[in-house]
Amino acid sequence: MRYSLTGAVFALAVAAGFFIASPAPAAEEPQALFDRVSTDLMCLCGCNATIKTCPHTDCSFAIPARARIREMIAGGKTYDDIVSSFIAQYGEVIRSAPPKEGFNLVGYAMPFLALAAAGVAVGSIARRWARKGESARAETSAGAKRAPADPARAALSEKLKNELRDFDA
Repeated sequence: MRYSLTGAVFALAVAAGFFIASPAPAAEEPQALFDRVSTDLMCLCGCNATIKTCPHTDCSFAIPARARIREMIAGGKTYDDIVSSFIAQYGEVIRSAPPKEGFNLVGYAMPFLALAAAGVAVGSIARRWARKGESARAETSAGAKRAPADPARAALSEKLKNELRDFDA
């Protein structure tokens, strides 16, 4: 129990580390801001890539979106202003990842919680199997006798051996 509890606490601590968000710098460089925004927004042309990494050279969505982001940055807009503008126009589907708030936290935490639960389950099953093996060895070493063999089973086993011997010959 001690090890599984320690593992669960460790897994929760690691998962909690992912939820600590560092604040954005006060004055972000225009290129850094463009990279951050274009990485956090999806291209809606169907390529399943971000606006920054859209592989289409003549994409009808990413190229105008990049230009719009650059215009907004030149106009003094912040990261939050730009992202909320795109969300207002296209909806939450434009995000490349759900925000770390509200019910979305379940999606971020669930893999770690499931991994911790699976570790606890595997540990308890392994301990149970180990105890069964120890008790079986103790019974065997203490001179416990095996149950007598079933006579019908012994007759069938003998018949099978004879048929296999005749088959080989």
